[in-house]
Amino acid sequence: MNAEQRTACIKAIAELLKKHNLEGAKISADRECVCPIGADAIQDDSSLTIEKNFPFDKKADVDAFKEALKETGYQGVKAAVAC
Repeated sequence: MNAEQRTACIKAIAELLKKHNLEGAKISADRECVCPIGADAIQDDSSLTIEKNFPFDKKADVDAFKEALKETGYQGVKAAVAC
């Protein structure tokens, strides 16, 4: 995921959070770049993590958000959103 794709993904996730009334979740981006000795290529992996514990009365919103997130097809996105 390059910088433009990551930015677009974060914006889309933020909109999904708003749509499902889950504002306040933290979205963090991580990048891991590994240069193995003897390898011909650099391993460059990016991921996004969405984190927040919501009150139990938001369970339906959390479940709907997780389902909507799956439907986006974004790779490397981990939703650690729970009640």
